[in-house]
Amino acid sequence: MERNLASHSVLRCSAYALAMTVAGVGSMSPGSGAHAQETNHARALSDLERAFWICDYTATTRRVDMATALACGSINADLKDRKFGGDYDALLAWWRLNKEAMHRTVDLAARSARTGNATVDRARAH
Repeated sequence: MERNLASHSVLRCSAYALAMTVAGVGSMSPGSGAHAQETNHARALSDLERAFWICDYTATTRRVDMATALACGSINADLKDRKFGGDYDALLAWWRLNKEAMHRTVDLAARSARTGNATVDRARAH
C-alpha cells in the first residue's frame, strides 16, 4: 500500500511538472492574505485547464508515450475534482462545449511556436 501511495505521489508530481512545462508556466510566488490565495488558486486552476487542453489536443492528434498518458490522466482527474467537484458528466459537458475552440487555440499556439523556432534556427545558421 505504501508503495502505491508513493508511486501515486510521484505520478501527481510528474503530472504537474508536465502541465507546467507544456503550458509554459513559470514559477508562481506565493501571495499573502485571502485575496492573494484566491488569485493564486484561480491562476493554478487556469494553468490546470490549459494543461488539460494541451493533453487533450495532443492525445487527439498524435501518439503519446505511457508517461505522458499517465501524467495527462492525473491532470484530467485533478481538473474534474477541482473544477467540477468530481462530477464527470459536468466535465464532459464542459469539454464538449469548448473542445473545438480550445483545440484551435492549442493548434495555433503550436504552429506559432514551431514557426518561431524555425526562424531562430535559420538565424543561427547564418
